[in-house]
Amino acid sequence: MVPPRLLLLANIASTSAFVLPFFGQTPMTVGNLDSDFKCDLPPVLDPAGDGLPSATSLFSSDEALERQVKRHQAIVRVPSVSYDNLGEIGEDERWKPFYELLPVIQKTYPTLHKRAKLEKINTFGLLYTLEGSDPSLKPTVLLAHQDVVPVADESTWTYPPFEAHFDGEYIWGRGASDDKNSLTGILSAIEGLLSESDWEPRRTVILAFGFDEEVGLNQGAGQISKVLHERYGDDSAAIILDEGGFGSQPLDGDTVYVHPAITEKGNINLFFELRAKGGHSSVPLPHTGIGIISEIVVALE
Repeated sequence: MVPPRLLLLANIASTSAFVLPFFGQTPMTVGNLDSDFKCDLPPVLDPAGDGLPSATSLFSSDEALERQVKRHQAIVRVPSVSYDNLGEIGEDERWKPFYELLPVIQKTYPTLHKRAKLEKINTFGLLYTLEGSDPSLKPTVLLAHQDVVPVADESTWTYPPFEAHFDGEYIWGRGASDDKNSLTGILSAIEGLLSESDWEPRRTVILAFGFDEEVGLNQGAGQISKVLHERYGDDSAAIILDEGGFGSQPLDGDTVYVHPAITEKGNINLFFELRAKGGHSSVPLPHTGIGIISEIVVALE
């Protein structure tokens, strides 16, 4: 069994709300707790017979844990910070760490770089392609971002943010969990498959790593997506896996149920209009309009 500390878990998030008319707009329902809709479940797949090395064999030993710690530390130690006011690539000195990150990745994951095609998109965007044997199958796209948010005050950190200190259980560092964990996880999984077997995918596998996710995605993922769209067209991916919520639910014994994230987080503006009977403050109703609307806010929160 893979230790829980090595599992990257995901969680399903859902919302339900009713949007009331605003400035003449038509009411619409977002989600419905009473809906009879049910997701179609695909057939159960048993990965034990796929001929590939198991996650347990690749990542559960003490040796594997030590290897993963070193891999993750190498990437976290590169201060690839993106800022809101970054200047042009090649002109602003703050882009310099991004030049350092690719050589670290190449050194840490040599087999991937022997087997996959690497394209640099807008200088720092990394697009890896492992061609599948069946061109009729839509590709799998795995996403992560190389950049991290700035460090406001290093003195508030338990350990220096780019030291990647490992205390025996956690790696402490800026980006260790947003989103260089995804970067390390994806690269390690593919490196493991390519190194431990004669694996060649039937379905093309694409790894796409942007570099400005924290400040708008325009120069990194925005440019990579244009390349992929021009190359493959609309609705051309079988699955796109990106960072998201995470969680797990322990079952009986040592069994851990992983919550897969199957939705994409977005945003919505809600406008509520409440009409309630009036009255005199000397004989108030059991529930006031303010109290009722407050319950709605609390329930949504």
